[in-house]
Amino acid sequence: MKYSQEQFNYIQAKIQFDAIDNEVKRIVAERKLKETCASRKEYGEKLREIENSLGYTSALSNMIEAEQKLINWAHEVVKRDPNYSDNKSDMERLFQKYYFHTEIKNKIIDLALKLELSTNTLNN
Repeated sequence: MKYSQEQFNYIQAKIQFDAIDNEVKRIVAERKLKETCASRKEYGEKLREIENSLGYTSALSNMIEAEQKLINWAHEVVKRDPNYSDNKSDMERLFQKYYFHTEIKNKIIDLALKLELSTNTLNN
């Protein structure tokens, strides 16, 4: 499958974020931070140190930005579908609601990644 720039960027950003997130979790477990920190504040400070050293916040920001661009691109692709006008109000509501509903957002992302670049249709 040939990916759009938005699909490719999202996939790369997600891979990078997941790798950093997994490394943060590994270090937290290895250092037994939950068991060794005397307070939530101390735990939070040590967690932030680990996250900062690995570029967690930057990777998260990049992934969120790529996610936004992917969803916006998918919405534009879907608008070109001949059946879009029949369901325009429902589709517009869906694309407006996703920001506050993780489940909807994840479904839109999943569908956006299945859009076939060459035909602008869903790849089953």
